[in-house]
Amino acid sequence: MSIDTKHKELIGNFFRQGSYYDTSFRKVKDHDFRSEAEAIMVPHGIYDLGDNQGYLSLGKSKDTSEFVCDNIEAWWESDLQWKYPEANWALILCDGGGSNNSRSYLVKQDFYRLAQRLEINLLIAHYPAYCSKYNPIEHRFFCHLHRAWEGAVFHNLQIPLTLAQETYTQTGLQVKARLNLKTYQTQRTVCPQFRENLNQYVHFDQDIPQWNYYMSPQKREVIF
Repeated sequence: MSIDTKHKELIGNFFRQGSYYDTSFRKVKDHDFRSEAEAIMVPHGIYDLGDNQGYLSLGKSKDTSEFVCDNIEAWWESDLQWKYPEANWALILCDGGGSNNSRSYLVKQDFYRLAQRLEINLLIAHYPAYCSKYNPIEHRFFCHLHRAWEGAVFHNLQIPLTLAQETYTQTGLQVKARLNLKTYQTQRTVCPQFRENLNQYVHFDQDIPQWNYYMSPQKREVIF
């Protein structure tokens, strides 16, 4: 699966670039001050390369690694595990910064926790800096989502949610979307045990360990 967080959007009566067909005129604010927004939408996407399927989670909290892992878990539980019932490995392609920071202990800890909850091996492959354009989700999913949202005024979260659910292409792309209204905290700390014994939990690639690694479900109890 290919994952990424699309740029944040202000929820409110704000002007948005693009053309949108409607039967009436709409008056909107031409300045998009964050202080006047009802919420800030955080769109996180998952693209299933094997089935040309897009999965979108719309949040209104912080773009954290916990947010990312919760979205992967939700779509795995509802769809992906039934689509791939014999899978014991999952490849996750992601950027190397932000909520997927390749240098972050917290990101690795959250991915490790995710592997335990899903009970599958997770192979994480980060794209180096300035290479995010090669992430498949950008040109196979997000570009079509951008066109679906173009010009629409996001008065509430239901509008982008509905437009996303109606997104499809002639080549077979289908999109499923959901809301994730959980509140996520920043400034979380890494468990000292995980940091000190990192190589027991995370298995790094021999050639490019800074970008590629995997973690496996373990029978022992996770205490962090």
